[in-house]
Amino acid sequence: MKQLYSFTLALLFSSTILANPTQKVEVPVDELATESVMPVFDKINVVKNKNINLNKRIEFGGAVGMSLNEPFYKQLIYGGNITFNFTDVHAINYNFTMWQDGLNNYGKQLKSGEGQEVGNSFDASKAPHAKSLQSLNYQINAYYGKISLTKQYVMNLSLYGFAGLASIDDGDSSRIALNVGIGQKFYLSNNFALRFDLNVFAYEGIDPTSKDLRREQPAPAPSEFSTMTLIGSTLMGSLVILL
Repeated sequence: MKQLYSFTLALLFSSTILANPTQKVEVPVDELATESVMPVFDKINVVKNKNINLNKRIEFGGAVGMSLNEPFYKQLIYGGNITFNFTDVHAINYNFTMWQDGLNNYGKQLKSGEGQEVGNSFDASKAPHAKSLQSLNYQINAYYGKISLTKQYVMNLSLYGFAGLASIDDGDSSRIALNVGIGQKFYLSNNFALRFDLNVFAYEGIDPTSKDLRREQPAPAPSEFSTMTLIGSTLMGSLVILL
């Protein structure tokens, strides 16, 4: 009985299809769409509720850091920076850096003659070396975002790059250098931020190894040293006030 019932339903379904054959619909070619368009939004907000506005604002900062590739002299550095923001993206930055005077541990070992033949020593303090650096840079703020440290606190941050010219004082003369770097700022509030800069500079400087600098001998005149292309790098952190 069940098979007869199923056969009857199938027969009725087939009859319906045969009674209503598929019809072919033709649309004129000139009525068809010939191009496609992307949706246009009136307002595109990359970052909503931007809390930090830099337009026409000045930044002052005091900094401390270290020289990353200094072989003979102390790595501690300190200084300050001033930045004027033309817009939220474009800015000009002035940076002043001073090196702590004196030899590092490796420089002191060479001065005492450690690791050298008996009677030999190398006193790098007798050679002119970098004392301070001043640079003027164009700065571009490439990225602005936010980071959630806790459920109740969101910190604003920005990533930037800078490049410009610098002047290095080695105790004898000032030398022109090329300066480039990247950095990031973490905004504690609308008026305070932590700034971290990785800076690389290149200049034609004095090669201290070009002369025999024994500790018992007087220091040679700066003109007696050979020069070479020197590349230095620094990492600095500063507390910035935004006005």
